[in-house]
Amino acid sequence: MNTRVHETDPGMSFSYAPTWHSFASRVVWGWLHYTYALILVAVLVMVYLNLPNYGNTLNSALAPKYFYFTVAFLLCPLFVQSKALLAYILSPFALWAFICLILNLIHLLGVADGEFARMQIILMRIQYLMLTLLLGFAFAYARTASYEWVFPLIAFVAPAIVILDFIVPSLLYPSGTPGTVPGRASATYINPTIAGEVILLAYVMAIPALKMVYRTPLLILAGIGVTLTFSRSSIIAWIALWVILQSRRVLPKSAFLLLVAGLISIPLLITGFSSYIENRHDLTEAVTDLQSRLNFFSQMQLDDRSAAGRSAMLQAGWNLFLEYPVEGAGAGATYVWWHSLGVHNQLILFAAEYGLAGLLLWMSLGIVLARGKYFEDKSLQLTVLFLFVFNSMFTHNMLDMLHWLLTFALVSGRRRT
Repeated sequence: MNTRVHETDPGMSFSYAPTWHSFASRVVWGWLHYTYALILVAVLVMVYLNLPNYGNTLNSALAPKYFYFTVAFLLCPLFVQSKALLAYILSPFALWAFICLILNLIHLLGVADGEFARMQIILMRIQYLMLTLLLGFAFAYARTASYEWVFPLIAFVAPAIVILDFIVPSLLYPSGTPGTVPGRASATYINPTIAGEVILLAYVMAIPALKMVYRTPLLILAGIGVTLTFSRSSIIAWIALWVILQSRRVLPKSAFLLLVAGLISIPLLITGFSSYIENRHDLTEAVTDLQSRLNFFSQMQLDDRSAAGRSAMLQAGWNLFLEYPVEGAGAGATYVWWHSLGVHNQLILFAAEYGLAGLLLWMSLGIVLARGKYFEDKSLQLTVLFLFVFNSMFTHNMLDMLHWLLTFALVSGRRRT
């Protein structure tokens, strides 16, 4: 008699059937959350190691879209969380991404007939923004601890494979692969500048999950990886990153002595490394370029062909902005212009392509990142802001690279416990 009452009365606190049902629900939901966390971890590994694009480089049949479509399909059940979805749509980064998305759609409507290449660039940006919004919601809904643990692993693997690529060239990709630069290690990133960016981003994202004792060794490993990309901007960013983290006590006090010793030893280290490069027969064709990049740090020389080319593109981008200061020259304009290189400056790209709206987009993204609450330590929040601002002066691919967009989505949000 009592059992029947307990089975049918929703106000009772105990009954056999509801207890079993509750237990089964917890098991099912626990399994779903575990699977969901594994999907997010897989996404982080794929994005921060650039595996979809790397696979496509090795085999054109392995289009990155297959990975993205699969991830989108697996994450679709999350959209039943209507209240959580609405809250995310109204979050600062989601609003920024939606505005950027709408702006690109407007520019897409203005593309003239025959501008197929420019249309493809705009469509790619729209797709990346949409995917970032989907992933941003997925990560915002998850407990931070369920996926954060993988960042230290990524922060170790990223520089390690770059080091491997330098020591054993042609192991990870055939010699002469489009996008690679002779002598400059890039591993699965193909482009050495991108490799340097990701190494630094992954390290900062890994810090909350790292014990203090491991932070300095991993930072040194990151520095070695960054150096072997020969990307001057990334090497400078790595040194600045060390100084910032040291001043904010994110690193142990002993790391300061290593920093001072390293700065003092720069001339000696460069001399020894230059000698090593000259003795590497496989680097013969790249010696001049590599040494000119190293000489920048010992002699402060910036007169090589690469630096001159970037300076010219920067001026060309600025001139394009002055020609169309209000409305901009149009999304994708700096990719299909008459110059052989891109503008290599995200701020100038925003200004040249989107005009005043582009300048506001760049500045507002900085504000969104600064006001984010992903890190418990505010100094790490500002460190990511530094990487965004600093790298904006040397790259123009932030809207076209998922590792940047996903980092923005994560950092501009908040931790979920």
